[in-house]
Amino acid sequence: MASSASQDAKLAVTTKRRRTALTDTMFSTLYEDLEVRFCLSAYADCVLDGKSDFLLNFQTREAMLRVLAASGLSDGSMQGVFEESIRGWPPKEESGEIIRSQIVLDHDRNQRILFFGWSSELKAMHIEFILRYCDKSHGYVELGAGSGWLAFLIKDRGVKIDAYDSMEGDTFVQNWTKQPWFKHVKKGSFEALSIDSKMDVRTLLLCWPEKNSDFAVQAIKKYTGTCFIYIGEPEGGETANEDFFKIINTKWRLRGQLSISADPASSDVEHDSVFVYGRRSSSGQDQNATDRSEPKKF
Repeated sequence: MASSASQDAKLAVTTKRRRTALTDTMFSTLYEDLEVRFCLSAYADCVLDGKSDFLLNFQTREAMLRVLAASGLSDGSMQGVFEESIRGWPPKEESGEIIRSQIVLDHDRNQRILFFGWSSELKAMHIEFILRYCDKSHGYVELGAGSGWLAFLIKDRGVKIDAYDSMEGDTFVQNWTKQPWFKHVKKGSFEALSIDSKMDVRTLLLCWPEKNSDFAVQAIKKYTGTCFIYIGEPEGGETANEDFFKIINTKWRLRGQLSISADPASSDVEHDSVFVYGRRSSSGQDQNATDRSEPKKF
């Protein structure tokens, strides 16, 4: 056992060093790209509010790479996203002209959402937490999947997930359809829960559902499985509505919770967490948990 633990520790150190080296190489590549663009750019012709477009776009790429580095993707997937999406940002229309609308936003989080979607705040530890609690062998079904980034992160770890989104409404960003991870998203909604009986054993994922909508309520009512994961703010926050929390407080048991904010004192996503719930049986017990201890918070 001691030898196995030692080997695991050495592997973890080696993996961390390799990932750090890969990330450093990617940042160096961005800096080299910036120098080349600076030399080739007609500076006087591309000024926007006192800053050049290529500099603003570089800052956006930096923010994207920070999300990518924290995601826990495999080396190959990470390299692919970097080359295909980050170095190639901003996207170009068929005419070849740069799409200038919504390239850079003032708020750093909005930049990340525009590119990766609402799940851009999730890091490797959050994905591992999601995979820890429920039965991975049956896979996941995600409603309101948005950009497909979360589904991409889960699939990259070799776990099956079916992701659906209506692709409508104010919270759906058309820019997401240009990203390679969007290919994992199918058009659909609640009907995906009744495609076949297998859905009953899959884990339901709901990520940042709208507050002024009954989407989360309808999803949890139609879901017949025993484990679901809600990512968003707690009751009284800016995600999901009062009826949703009434249902989970009476019919579900909190099994685990992991905060998304790295700094609890931060005003940015300070309330957001990953919440794991198990359905209560008729006797009030959690149908999934083998122990009846208090929910784990990390």
